[in-house]
Amino acid sequence: MPKAKPKPPKIFVLDTSVLLQEHHAVNNFHEHDVALPITLLEELDQFKKGNDTLNFEWREFIRFLDQRSQSRKLSD
Repeated sequence: MPKAKPKPPKIFVLDTSVLLQEHHAVNNFHEHDVALPITLLEELDQFKKGNDTLNFEWREFIRFLDQRSQSRKLSD
């Protein structure tokens, strides 16, 4: 029996509502790629100030992105 070819990774596009619920949602797609629309990144500025859980989730997500980017530019 021939070996099954590994399936190529899927690309999941996350929107604001997903990350509002769980800022670590990007980590749930282990073998797949995750895309973040520029609109989502623009919306981060609206939610990062405040003391609500929603604001905390956004600030944590911003920290996560900063850590992952390691000072690289979006164009990289």
